Amino acid sequence: MVQVREIDQIALDAFGKWSNALFASIRTYNEYANFSDYKDAFFLILKKFLDERKVYFEDPKSKFGSGTIWQADTDTIIQYWLDHWPKAASNLGDADLNIYFYKMPAILWVSDDGKLYSS
Repeated sequence: MVQVREIDQIALDAFGKWSNALFASIRTYNEYANFSDYKDAFFLILKKFLDERKVYFEDPKSKFGSGTIWQADTDTIIQYWLDHWPKAASNLGDADLNIYFYKMPAILWVSDDGKLYSS
């Protein structure tokens, strides 16, 4: 299993931004041998943040920008993200990967005082 360093800094850098900012922040603080390791690190940290209630996602069935929180367990949300991952994506600059992040449900970040923030 891949190890992720600087998780607190990653969260700080990505706070309030799209999920692609989270992916980019992981890359900033962690160098991995291959694209698959970046993907694994992304899902590992996403699971951690969901479990710790540092993030939520908009319900994919609701209107974009509605702020409706997805009422699903962590495993269901992670599986949804995995199921939609672009199978042909093979590198960090892949156009399909960029499109993926913008098609996925909006990430809602939880501040220390419990307020939700999103781009």
